[in-house]
Amino acid sequence: MKVYYFDKATKELTGIGEANISPANPSKFLIPANATDVPPPDCEKGEVVIFNQEENQWEIKVDYRGQRFWDKDGNKITITDLGTEIEEGWYSSKPQFLIDSEEKEKKKQEIKSSINHLEELLEQRKQNYVSLMIDNEAEEMAEVKEEITEIRKELSKLYEELSE
Repeated sequence: MKVYYFDKATKELTGIGEANISPANPSKFLIPANATDVPPPDCEKGEVVIFNQEENQWEIKVDYRGQRFWDKDGNKITITDLGTEIEEGWYSSKPQFLIDSEEKEKKKQEIKSSINHLEELLEQRKQNYVSLMIDNEAEEMAEVKEEITEIRKELSKLYEELSE
């Protein structure tokens, strides 16, 4: 006679074996602990059979353990419990709105970094301009003034892009 073994904690089917004949009564079979002679039903991928000892029958439950999902608020969820159903509004891959949001945030950080760099450069050029004014270097002052104007234009574009 076949017996079907199940896990003591989760009651999941773990294997199939043969029951031993009882030495005290050769017409009976010994069914070991955490086993049953009730055959389990077939199940699909993503499902598992669980033995319900109270009802003395197998049940099919969904099995998403180890799989990751994202909810509608963007929270990452890893399924750890057997039988956990996927809720409405969960995504099996990172939703596009999160990817877009992350990319937008990355772009903002890049813009802020560029702004910081240009503001430092602008401050240096202003100091150069003042030094050239003191030394009365008109030709070089014009070049630095042009650089300052270009830096301010670029900063203006970046600030506008940042505010979008």
